[in-house]
Order: sequence, then C-alpha cells, then structure tokens
Amino acid sequence: DPHTAAKHRGLEREHLLVLQQIQKAGDKGAWTKSLKDQTNLQQHTITKVTKELMRRQIIKEVKSVQHRGRKVFMMWDLEPDKAVSGGTWYQDGEFAASWIESLRERCLQFLENNNGRVVSLQDVHAYIQQQPGPSTPTQEDVAAIM
Repeated sequence: DPHTAAKHRGLEREHLLVLQQIQKAGDKGAWTKSLKDQTNLQQHTITKVTKELMRRQIIKEVKSVQHRGRKVFMMWDLEPDKAVSGGTWYQDGEFAASWIESLRERCLQFLENNNGRVVSLQDVHAYIQQQPGPSTPTQEDVAAIM
C-alpha cells in the first residue's frame, strides 16, 4: 500500500530492527529495555528511533498498568491487550474510579426508575450503552459493577 510505503521511506537499518521487534511483540507491546537487549542498540539510539517511528505514526507508546511507569511500544493500529491497558476500567493507564462511580450511579438510577418491574442484565446494559463514556462497558462489566 502506497501510504505505508511513504511512512517507511527513508528508514535506516536501526529503525527496521526496532520495528521488527515491536511487530513481534504484538498487542503486548515491547518495553524499551527488551528492545535494547534484542537489537543490541544503545539506549539513546532506541530513544531516537522510537521517537521517529512515533512521529511517523508507525508505532505508539502505551502506559502499562502491570508495570507502573513502564511504557511499551506497539504498532500504531493495534489495540493493547487488556493485561497492558487494564481493559475497560482503565483510562490512559490510570484506574478510572470516577467513571466507574458514574456507571454505578446510572445502574442504580435505571433500577429505581423501573422499581417493581423485573429487569434483566441486558436491560441495564442497553441503558448504560446509551450514555457516553470513555469506553463502552460489556455486559460482563455491568454485571461486575452491580
């Protein structure tokens, strides 16, 4: 594809080495130290290369919830694995406590509005999905909140 070719034009050997390792890491991402070990490149070279690859929107940096303060790199178009991103309950590597509290309040509001009626988890989930938020909770997420 010509768009991809244009993004990769002019990349040097170091860029391709790093890119190859990041591609291998998939949705788990590649940590800077592992890139350094796998490519035998100096730290400053890894930093320079990853900055250039991010500038070209070939890779992105993602905060890991497993390892606080550790950033991992993955391909631009990949969605991080839940083990890396924290899944629905995390926003930019931080626990989304206020968003979760607002979801709980909306679940309670739906139950109060339907007092005396039998409502299913599907009903509550459908109601929650009508409300905008940082991410869309699954039915299992709604069950966990309740």
